[in-house]
Amino acid sequence: MSMKPRKLVFEEVWTNLRKTVNSLMTGKVDREAWHNSYGDVYHLCVATPESQAEKLYEATKQYLNEHVHNLHAEVVRRAEQVGFLAAYHEQWIEYSQGLRNLNTLYIYLNIEHVRKKQAEEAGAYFDTLQETEKRLEIGALGLEIWMNTMIIPQKDILLPLILKVVHDDRSGSQDDSDARYVKDIVGSFVSMECHETGSKELRFYKKFEARYLEETSKYYSNISSTLIENTSCSEFMVQVLRYVDQEDQRSRKFLDQSSFKAVIKECEKVMVGDHLKIIYQEARTMVAELRSEDLRNMYKLLKPLDQSAMLPVIKDLQTRIEQIGSDLLQHIDNDNVAQSFVEAVLRVYDDFHRLVSDVFKNDQQFVTALDRACISVINSKHSKLSYKAPELLARYCDQILKKGPRYPQEPEFESKLLRTIIVFKYLDDKDLFQRSYSKLLAKRLIHGLYASLANEESMLLMLKQACGHEYTSKMHRMYTDMSVSDEHNVKFAEYLREAPHMNLDLGLNFYALVLQAGAWPMQNVAVSPFIAPPQLARCMLAFESFYKEKFNGRKLTWLHHLSNADIRLNYPKGRSYVMSTSTFTLGVVLLFQTEDRLTYDMLRRGTNLQDDYLVKSLQALVETKVLLEVCDTEQGDSSNRASKTPYGPDTVFVLNFDFAHKRTKFRVISAPVKEQVTAQEQEQTVASLEEDRKAYLQALIVRLMKTRKVLKHNELVELVIFQASERFRPNVTMIKKCVESLIEKQYLERMPNSADEYSYVA
Repeated sequence: MSMKPRKLVFEEVWTNLRKTVNSLMTGKVDREAWHNSYGDVYHLCVATPESQAEKLYEATKQYLNEHVHNLHAEVVRRAEQVGFLAAYHEQWIEYSQGLRNLNTLYIYLNIEHVRKKQAEEAGAYFDTLQETEKRLEIGALGLEIWMNTMIIPQKDILLPLILKVVHDDRSGSQDDSDARYVKDIVGSFVSMECHETGSKELRFYKKFEARYLEETSKYYSNISSTLIENTSCSEFMVQVLRYVDQEDQRSRKFLDQSSFKAVIKECEKVMVGDHLKIIYQEARTMVAELRSEDLRNMYKLLKPLDQSAMLPVIKDLQTRIEQIGSDLLQHIDNDNVAQSFVEAVLRVYDDFHRLVSDVFKNDQQFVTALDRACISVINSKHSKLSYKAPELLARYCDQILKKGPRYPQEPEFESKLLRTIIVFKYLDDKDLFQRSYSKLLAKRLIHGLYASLANEESMLLMLKQACGHEYTSKMHRMYTDMSVSDEHNVKFAEYLREAPHMNLDLGLNFYALVLQAGAWPMQNVAVSPFIAPPQLARCMLAFESFYKEKFNGRKLTWLHHLSNADIRLNYPKGRSYVMSTSTFTLGVVLLFQTEDRLTYDMLRRGTNLQDDYLVKSLQALVETKVLLEVCDTEQGDSSNRASKTPYGPDTVFVLNFDFAHKRTKFRVISAPVKEQVTAQEQEQTVASLEEDRKAYLQALIVRLMKTRKVLKHNELVELVIFQASERFRPNVTMIKKCVESLIEKQYLERMPNSADEYSYVA
């Protein structure tokens, strides 16, 4: 085919081209006719001396108008035989296929003529600000003609018939002969939406969708009203879910995918949204009774509505969790409060975490409700609990770390550690846990009460992950001191063997823990004067000599009240025992190495212990019958009455040579000194904690102000509460006092014209 423009007689070319167009619109066309017609369209568009494109466009438009009018008449005629929907469907399928082919045949006209005209018309519109008839490509033109000639005149017949088919389908009618046509007929409406046309009527599909939604609303409004009156709420929800699912399938059967969500939303609005009051009333009972299946159905129904629809159920769930948690904590076992407390909290968490996961699909709103409820349960004050939650959790950790396996990789033990972190994350006063845990960790490490150092390290790593490096820095230093002490003692043994000026055999196994004063939660002063036994004093002097030689300038303070010893007791007839006890008690026992009987006064002078500690050591030895108490018949009674201790100065203690024990190795543990000190220590702990919190808040405020330079009071308070919540939950009064203190120290100042605004002083 020659592409060269040439002079043509339009009527002659159009006569042949029209035959091909008609064949395309009514059936098939052979390949040769197609190629010839494609060339005819091209040559008409590029004809000389002037293009015939406009004539071709108008002639084709006239043909399509005539053709659709004929099809309309055929639909009316065929409707009497097969029904209107079947007749419309038959003609639309043929027409739409022919129109697609025709649009392809006219592709050159569309590109070189129609689109250029569209651009010119757009420019003219902006120049004149007058709307003109929009030039359409052949495919869009054919759709507009179909709309104006076929759909609009018959819409009052077409739409009711479609809606009747849908209604019959909802009602379960067995006659579905017309149902198979609806999808394609609705597709014809959608096709009109897919082309930009000048006709406002081409928004027809949206009008149809509005009618469809209106009928849907009426139908399901009646259905839901009947259900709510005649069924229980549980059955109502089951039926509504079934209807919603059916309507979803029906939408896919009849409608375009753009309408799926709108239809389901309308169903949910009339069947759920209009009955929320009744649903909420039943929700309280369902939550109270933890009816999982009902709650699952309720969640499925309420979730698609706006977010506020779930709030009453969320509130009911949070209240229920708090109620169950509080009830459990009121009935915990007093024999082991720490374990009972943690297990009760975890039981509540597990039950409702499972509910939130399985029923509410881990919806963030319900996860937040669970978190808030757990925070409330754990941090509330309970009359049954003698300790606060952070202290109880620390004691529970102490128990499992004492009893744990040698290797932390055991799944059951690792699970226990992870579950303690669940409770830990809900603590408000994490700094109080830090203090309590540090003290108990110190006792485990010093007295060797831990099951495994690896277990201790695992726990510290979990706390570090939860609260950061700073939170566990001192505890890590305590842990490090243990391994460093091992190295010190190995080198001390080498020092004793290799140092020429020492050449000393200590005669016993001596092990010293060297603790950093700033890391361990204890005072670095002795609680009582104490004269170390010669055997121990010799070891202490040797270690001090070694340590000062290794670390010049460092000072060692011996904390005998934290030290332990094993001593072998050899009795007549070959009986031998190993007694584990405190260093104070060791000092008392070793005084009997040369004497069989000693008075209380002699023991006091021999050990230099304060009465409190000496009495506790003696009571422990007497209770285990290592020593026997012998009262002086002449002066004992009056001496005891004059003394502030259970023993008088002349009370005599003798070695029990008939001592026997069922174990060859046993422990002698002294009772804690002065129970009233515990209350005093608690007061000191609270005061110290408050001071630490103030210092932490002041440092935090300074950091924030240094970054922000200027902040209003409320903004500063919000930022401080948010960032401090990782350690504790500060109250506004404390924050205000810290701000005032920083103003006095000239770290901050009030803005001259605003009393509630602060600036950072560089």
